[in-house]
Amino acid sequence: MAAAAQSYLTDLQRATLPIDWFDRALKEYLLPLCQGARGPLSRAGDDFRLADYLEQHGKRTRQGSRPPDGFWAAALRDDVTGGDAAAMARAAYRRDRREIAHRLALEAAVRGDRAGLATFAAMVEEDEGRDEASPYLELAAENGDTRSQLVLGHRCEDSGDYDAAEAWYSLADDGANPHALVGLASVHARQGRYEVADELYQTALTNGGAREVEYQARDLAKRDEHDEALRLAEESFRHGNREALTGLAWRYTGPDLPRAFAVMRRAMALGFDDAITEMVILATTANDPALVRRYCDLAIESGHPNAQRVAGHVLARSGDERRGAALLWRAFNGGLHWSLFELAELRERQGRVRAARRLYRRLTSVGQVFALVRLAVSYEQAGDQSTAEHLASTYARLEHLGPKDSGWRWVAEARYQRGDHAGAKRLLERIASAGDTHALVTMAGWAIKTGDRPEAEAAVNRAIDSGAPGAKKLLLQLRQSSE
Repeated sequence: MAAAAQSYLTDLQRATLPIDWFDRALKEYLLPLCQGARGPLSRAGDDFRLADYLEQHGKRTRQGSRPPDGFWAAALRDDVTGGDAAAMARAAYRRDRREIAHRLALEAAVRGDRAGLATFAAMVEEDEGRDEASPYLELAAENGDTRSQLVLGHRCEDSGDYDAAEAWYSLADDGANPHALVGLASVHARQGRYEVADELYQTALTNGGAREVEYQARDLAKRDEHDEALRLAEESFRHGNREALTGLAWRYTGPDLPRAFAVMRRAMALGFDDAITEMVILATTANDPALVRRYCDLAIESGHPNAQRVAGHVLARSGDERRGAALLWRAFNGGLHWSLFELAELRERQGRVRAARRLYRRLTSVGQVFALVRLAVSYEQAGDQSTAEHLASTYARLEHLGPKDSGWRWVAEARYQRGDHAGAKRLLERIASAGDTHALVTMAGWAIKTGDRPEAEAAVNRAIDSGAPGAKKLLLQLRQSSE
């Protein structure tokens, strides 16, 4: 704390600090009660805890502040834990402080935070690609991070280096890790040791690895090992993974569509209720209207609300809007509330705005609060900004599960698309000032699209300074556009 605090001072201020400045600051300003309330800091063992009110205030008012170099360097001290060093590495990387982020990530590894280093590697890979992230991933794996070992095992297997793949999978294998067991099974199968592979698959299934076995079935399908793929998918299904055969079927779209239908018919025989639903969707991937209608008819006859919803959506999209709308209503009456969102979107495409709004209000009456967001967008598109903002505010008050600002962002996007760019930016500025860094990323994306480079650079740098997820990718995009 002392080292970080000094980084905010001028050279003259640092030179004139009394020797006991930090102890005095704690004793006189930070720890004492303030008008009966807890002071800015309180002791938590050997550490200090920031007061909740100050933390909340800081998130709102200092989110876009870019700390000086000394702030980051302070985290390299020996008394900083590996977890904190890893968190600081990620924060520095988001703010484009690559050199200090690299040093902090290495320090995190030295201090034993393997998972934090792996998360840092994932962040680098998302923004810059696999090659840039590989050193961090390998370091995390060598230090015992199981997830990193599995990722490297999979990559080695894909490249044909089966010895290295087996070594990485073996390091991750504790006898019960289904990812590692399936990886080892795959390596053994590739080398002709099928009995060993099957024993490992069964052990993985016993240890809750039905999903991992499904993914292996998909990989086998890509390698044209169809019988083994179907066998593993069925094993996964029998061990509780109801989507196993669906996942395999979708590997067979395009010229292999008949095989996809065969897989779903097998799923139906095994008791998968949504098999017809999936076959309707699969039929839409073929340029065959008769095939689509045939499976839509089967969906209608099945009486399953989800099958009716999908069939209604497909029919409405293909031009039979009356029949499609009737099916969406039937699905809603069968308990599938989401179908009314699709019906409302159909009404909007038809230009029947009032009918769409009535549907959104009906959805709010059955507890679907996201309908308020769609309703707000409808009013915004019509230019009724006050009603749109009122609805977005109501959504923020009622929503308890998702991001409360998402309604404002939808309204802002609609306002921007309507041509009121200044009004849309003012709206996002308001929620950004309350700590929503996603709003800064949205504004930066808008600036890049307009082609105004100075404005784009300023907006992207502001998003970077806030540490907003996704801002680093925009910065790289901006840099590449200038090369």
